[in-house]
This record gives sequence, structure tokens and C-alpha cells, in this order.
Amino acid sequence: MLPYIAAGVVSVIGAVMGKRFAARHKPPARLQTASSVQILAHHVLEESNLVLATEDVPMDNRFGNKPLSSEHEFNQTATVSVDLGDNRRITASAKSTLWSLLESKAEMELGKSLGIEVGSQVSRRVRLRFATDPGEFVRYRVIWQQQSQRGVLEIQAGRHIFQIPYLIAYGLSHTVESLPGESIPKPPKPEHGTDAAEEASA
Repeated sequence: MLPYIAAGVVSVIGAVMGKRFAARHKPPARLQTASSVQILAHHVLEESNLVLATEDVPMDNRFGNKPLSSEHEFNQTATVSVDLGDNRRITASAKSTLWSLLESKAEMELGKSLGIEVGSQVSRRVRLRFATDPGEFVRYRVIWQQQSQRGVLEIQAGRHIFQIPYLIAYGLSHTVESLPGESIPKPPKPEHGTDAAEEASA
């Protein structure tokens, strides 16, 4: 009987030690639920525009004697994206679970404050007419851009508070600029009748 009793005691001790080890290395239960993650503060640091893409349209009318015009269609698609700065206070053992909760909470807060949905796409199609006067060479540039916001979210998860910087890009708009054309000199015009005039004067 004694060998069996000893084996049973070892099994019980091993089970208890295993539970203690798991409890020591497992993130606290309160950090694993979305309800335990709360936004404490939302600090907006900067708002600006980000250039998404550019498209150039050259209009060469240097040798024309009347206005030149043309119509062009442009299409662009942009995605609402968020870049979150990882916080080094999140330990490696809890990072996979905790960071996903922080990321989800941050995206919900930003989407709510800006009235957008992170990950959604927006498309635009515009038709523009360009014109150039006689003797001119102009380059038109269509600039696609998104609005951007940079800031810091203060998020509490259980007893821990994290300062998470973010950069979000959203929306889609366009502007048009008129740029100087490339400096390409005109070929010299032939001077008709010069030789005849010189011969007549001789």
C-alpha cells in the first residue's frame, strides 16, 4: 500500500504546484475582459492632412494660337487606418491578451470621437477640366489627401494605466495645383526672305 500512497501524494503535490505556477504566470482575470479596460483621457496633440497620392496632367499649348482644354477623370480609394504605439510597460506574458484589448478599446474610442469606422474604405471619383492659354505650358497636379489626428490615449486596464500614442488617418479629399511647365525652349522660327533681302541690298 505504501508505494501507492506515496505516488498519490506526489500527484497531489504536483497538481498544487502546477496550479500555483499557472496562477503566477497567468495575467490577472480582470485584465482579460473588455469591461475592465476603460478610457481615462483622450488628448489630441495635432490635426493635419496627409498626402496619399498625386497625379500630374501636363498641358502643352506653346505652339497653339487658341486656348487648349481637356477633361480627365480620377479615382482614388483610402482606408481608415490607426497606428498605435506599443507601450513597454506591457509584459511579454500578458502582451498578446492585454494588447488586443487595449487596441480594440482605442479603436472604438477613436471611431466614436471622429464618427468613423476603423478599417473601412472610402472611394472618390472626380471629373476635372483643365485649360491652358496659347503659348503656355502648364502642369496641373491633383493631390489626394486624408485628414490625420495625432494624440495620446490614457487607458486603464485593471490596476494598470497606459499612455498609448496614436496616429489615425481618415476621410479622402483632393486639391488641384497649377505648376510651371518644364522649361523647353521653342525652336527658332526660320527667317524667311533674309537671304533675298541681303542679295537685293548688295
